[in-house]
Amino acid sequence: MLKTYSTTDSLGESRARELAKFTAIFGYPIVEHFKAIWAGNSPQSPRRTPAYRYIFNPRLYGPDDNLAVTANNDTIYGGCSLDLRAEPAVLRTPAIADRFYSIQFIGGDTDDFAYVGTRATGTEAGTYLIAGPDWNSEAPAGITKVLRSPTRFAIAPVRVAVRGVDDLTNVADYGEKFILMPLSRYTNQPPAAEPAPVDWPMFFDPRIGDLAGFLNILTFMMQWHEFSAVHRPALDLMAQIGVTPGNFAGRSAFPAEVWQAMEAGFEDGRVAIAHQADNIGLVKDGWSFSPTIAGKFGTDYLIRAATAWKYIYVQAAEEAMYPTADMDNNGHQLNGAVGRYELKFPGGQLPPAKYFWSVTMYDKKNGFLVHNPIERYSIGDRTPGLRYGPDGSLTITIQAEAPAADKISNWLPAPKEPFYLCMRVYGPKPEMLSGEYVIPPVTVQE
Repeated sequence: MLKTYSTTDSLGESRARELAKFTAIFGYPIVEHFKAIWAGNSPQSPRRTPAYRYIFNPRLYGPDDNLAVTANNDTIYGGCSLDLRAEPAVLRTPAIADRFYSIQFIGGDTDDFAYVGTRATGTEAGTYLIAGPDWNSEAPAGITKVLRSPTRFAIAPVRVAVRGVDDLTNVADYGEKFILMPLSRYTNQPPAAEPAPVDWPMFFDPRIGDLAGFLNILTFMMQWHEFSAVHRPALDLMAQIGVTPGNFAGRSAFPAEVWQAMEAGFEDGRVAIAHQADNIGLVKDGWSFSPTIAGKFGTDYLIRAATAWKYIYVQAAEEAMYPTADMDNNGHQLNGAVGRYELKFPGGQLPPAKYFWSVTMYDKKNGFLVHNPIERYSIGDRTPGLRYGPDGSLTITIQAEAPAADKISNWLPAPKEPFYLCMRVYGPKPEMLSGEYVIPPVTVQE
């Protein structure tokens, strides 16, 4: 944390640069999160979500999907936006015993404030009240649990496991099974008064080096979130350069040389975030692990920002872990143009997952899934026809060209260019969470 200065101190160029760097780091995940809040709520958005409705995309992501990097090929997604200003929302979930599902409730700072699903709440149906920071009433009868949101505009993505393309018909109606409504409808009371209209800013990408635009979006987003006391020192620091909830002093409030120093500090912050994103977690045998504090970052603002830079909305470790590998056992970049590889799990050493695990192939240059002749984009314990060794071992063949016929069942096709792998372990067991379990390295085939 930076030194806390009195607001009566003069704002010199050195200090302005330092404060702007800190603000860039603190604010990046909030501004990145703005894209989802804008998409779901702004009338200008072509993907605006209807109020009180879950929208499911009943298909698996493929190589032509380019809205999100490192997208999974294991689940279908459902999305909703929650405007909790006027009154809470109520969510009814169905009983789901035949497959894993997870609802991740995400606040304005990208922390998770709750989970509902197989791990968190079980397989029975439930009725959940999601209350914003302004609601202080008692929950009505029939509510399974109250979920307290620190933010007035929240999102709650749903992931539902699918056992391949042939299983999609079994989840086609899930958009009707997850039922959202305002609390007043649930209690058969008159609806709450409509909140004031929001003057939504235009869509903004924080990777564009526009300090004024960044601070405008940051202060817009801050007004909808109630920061806990632990963040008070950070808010006090940013206030010294005119960054407060709902208000930014504006470029004209600063002398030209001070603003230039702030722009330099803003770029310092972006460089620090990008560097941390490339070194975000523990690395073992070529596998880089997602941070164990994902979803509950506390005051580790740099890790929070780096996570948003690399894979925003990564789930908490107890829900899923996401090790990635882009180097072989010799320390060279994985590249289907020059190498053939194996990932071999000894008998009894498969990834320790309560629910399921997978390994997915991504193009290094863009983070998207890879076109291939057998249309297999991931491989894992649910892949039909996997062949195990007599000792229970499993060898995954990773290469661009089709392998010998006896290895096709275990083939994960690679592009003829650099790539990386992402392993997903859903419901990691204690040995995975503790780091006791070691993932085998991706080895060069002899």
